Amino acid sequence: MKKITKNIKKIAIIFFTTLSILSTTSALAFAQSSPFSGSKGAVCNGIGINNGGVCPDTAGSVNSTIIAVLDILTWIIGPISVIVIMIAGFRMITSNGDANTFNSARNTIFYASIGIVVVSISQIIVQFVLNKTTG
Repeated sequence: MKKITKNIKKIAIIFFTTLSILSTTSALAFAQSSPFSGSKGAVCNGIGINNGGVCPDTAGSVNSTIIAVLDILTWIIGPISVIVIMIAGFRMITSNGDANTFNSARNTIFYASIGIVVVSISQIIVQFVLNKTTG
């Protein structure tokens, strides 16, 4: 029975590691299409072309940078929290009645869920503050 449990744990670790690598890769692909690439202000300043002495869209560049960084962090932290919850659930199922392992897995699920809530609330707070400060 222990040999089967160890094999299942090895398969689960390989699966979750692959899943986390794929999740991170998709987050990095999302980052490539973020407002950092193709910035109009950088092109305007770099080439020396401007529209009547004013570079377009430079006023919102700080806001777009803040939103882009927060989106990238959300795309990284969100999937990691979900993966941690899945691993903890697997640990909870395979605890074989061991109270310490079960409680540890339960606490991991609790704290990963708090992490997801914090990331969600940070999105709401940043959007609210940016909307109030920029009009």
